[in-house]
Amino acid sequence: MPYFVAFVLFFLLAAPSYATSPSCALAAADKVTLSKAAFANMRILEQPIYGGDWSITSPAGQEVKLASLGDKAVLLNLWASWCGPCRQEMPALAALAKYELEKKFQLIPVNIDNSTTEKIRQFFDNSVASNLAAYRDKDGELFNSLRRKSLAFGLPVSLLFNKQHCLIAVVNGAAPWDNKSALNLMGIIGALP
Repeated sequence: MPYFVAFVLFFLLAAPSYATSPSCALAAADKVTLSKAAFANMRILEQPIYGGDWSITSPAGQEVKLASLGDKAVLLNLWASWCGPCRQEMPALAALAKYELEKKFQLIPVNIDNSTTEKIRQFFDNSVASNLAAYRDKDGELFNSLRRKSLAFGLPVSLLFNKQHCLIAVVNGAAPWDNKSALNLMGIIGALP
């Protein structure tokens, strides 16, 4: 029994916060607009989740909170080098990153398989994605906590945050990020209050 209590306390204290914030509420009209632009495998969250205090490791090896990345919308894509659909999606993400809609959104690819920054760079170079930054989910903590909350079912998984760092939508599986629909979607998210 003491082990169970310790496990539960560890789970509650170690997992990233999933608190909602009053600023995370989406207006009904914004939900309708998002749903019209959504991909087939995209889920718009009924209750957005504040993610500004979630941490990832920067290409320089520093732990950074999502809130420290500025006041742009964010597409955070979790991927692994051993994941076939992730490999297929990488060139589309690289194409989307070239646009970034006049800096209205930021694309953050986050590797979860404990690769070094050098190995991630090599993977990007071999995947025709050399313009992407090498962020990491150092111990898989973010990905595993998303799985426990039924937000991530596998890889790749893309998290869409508004300017207030609120997770508003999740895309499980590869998505066509290199087309006009994706640019439209990211433009809508970037324009949300």
